[in-house]
Amino acid sequence: MESNKKFGVTIALILLIIICLLFYYFVIMSDNTTLNMPFSISNLINRPQNNNTTNNTINNTNDESSDQISFGVVNDYQIYFNINSLINKYYMEITNGNYKQVLGMLDDYYIKSNNITGSNITNFITTGYQNITFYSKSMYMKSNKKLAYYFVDGEEQLYSFTEQKLTEKEHVTYLVTVDKVNDTFGIMPIATKTLADYARNYTISSKKEITANAYNSYFIDSISDEIICSYYINYFKTMLYLNSEKAYNMLDSDYKNTFIDYEDFVNNLQSIYEKLNTKIMNYAIKGDNGKRIYSTISENSARIRMTENSILNFKISIEKSK
Repeated sequence: MESNKKFGVTIALILLIIICLLFYYFVIMSDNTTLNMPFSISNLINRPQNNNTTNNTINNTNDESSDQISFGVVNDYQIYFNINSLINKYYMEITNGNYKQVLGMLDDYYIKSNNITGSNITNFITTGYQNITFYSKSMYMKSNKKLAYYFVDGEEQLYSFTEQKLTEKEHVTYLVTVDKVNDTFGIMPIATKTLADYARNYTISSKKEITANAYNSYFIDSISDEIICSYYINYFKTMLYLNSEKAYNMLDSDYKNTFIDYEDFVNNLQSIYEKLNTKIMNYAIKGDNGKRIYSTISENSARIRMTENSILNFKISIEKSK
């Protein structure tokens, strides 16, 4: 068991370094890329963008304008992963110590209300880590004609080089505001235990503007279904050793029954990890709107099936093709 733990730590750290390098290539080296996807895949197959971002519209009862206000769960994969990417770019600037850029990405109201400056910004951000990766686990949107407010609950994966340790923090919440007129955005940390209620009751205003600067331009990049498949597989691979209990609970019931118990699953982590090749040779997708089923065949002939409960929340099964 001890050797498995050491192997797991080594693999997790190597995987994190690879993600960082590929993130740099796809996000930093490309001026037209905002998506934090740590994969290089050719022959991408794109689906038409799903415009069913929200699931209901409410009357305007808390806005100074006459615009209708839309509210609901974000089910649009393009928007979901772009907002996730903005938060990851924010963390990247933090870990690189680029605090001017961090200030440029923070919401103006948040900066003013907390008197944040370049000299005290470290009091308001997470420091002491060489890499932080964020995974959005739930997202709501409330919008009017001018502004879109995205309320995000997610997980941080934090790597400390000095301690050579990868840790996880759950239920980290943000509000990302997008000015649809100026194509700008602002990020604001928020504190809430019930994100849906917080979002539903949040008062939005058409008078708010997000002033453009060199670091807060917003545009939507395209994400293919193949990249989503690889992203999901990679997330589960990382979770195998970062949080084995969570990974065990991500197994679908039939696949979970192939293990005697949790201890048996832990004893097989290395063999499971080796099956999870993110280079996909073939895939099929059924369903839509955060309720899709992904069936993939990897380069190593492993068949992987992932069933969404919502975007980035899924159950997984793995089998070796005969």
